[in-house]
Amino acid sequence: MLGEIEKNEKKVEFLNSVIKEKTEKISALEEELSRLRKKNGKGFDADIYIYQTNMKILAEKKAISACKSSVKQLREESGEILRTLYAEEKGYRERQDKKKRFFAISGGKAELVDDTEEGEVVALFGVATKDRRLSGRSAILIKAGIRTTRGKLLKKAEVGVYEFDKKKTDGAKIEENYPKEVTLKIGEEKGFFAKIVGLFKGGK
Repeated sequence: MLGEIEKNEKKVEFLNSVIKEKTEKISALEEELSRLRKKNGKGFDADIYIYQTNMKILAEKKAISACKSSVKQLREESGEILRTLYAEEKGYRERQDKKKRFFAISGGKAELVDDTEEGEVVALFGVATKDRRLSGRSAILIKAGIRTTRGKLLKKAEVGVYEFDKKKTDGAKIEENYPKEVTLKIGEEKGFFAKIVGLFKGGK
């Protein structure tokens, strides 16, 4: 999957070079158009040349638009791959690596977000639990979400969410009434860290 991202990045690099080249060509054509307009009607009929130059400019602009559309599509494809890879990673460093890579691909405009914060996500399925305290919390991250650096959520994280069910075996997959949008509940910390938090709150 990382190989696909690398291929996409090379394609994006090539397309950006084409965009730069065609932008420079448009600039040169616009200068030529300006000269033709100044000459036109002064003993020189430049109408046909003006028309041809305008058509050339239009063709270059269409090519640039097509290149930009391809760049956007390639970056979106890479972003979707990284959303999944991020979710699959268990180590902090590995996840940070995917996060940095996504940030770079987005041009520094967006970042990956996971299911460690309370907020809206898309639950793809339920995971049965007999522990009511777990109900409504994320059981597994399937795909990271995408949020702009200004805080706007572009894509919600996709998760499997715990659902209280006395009859089903713990961990059983529940697909009835899914997918659905839910607001995650974030549980209190457990273990040693929880005890430290308790001390600061006046607990024992």
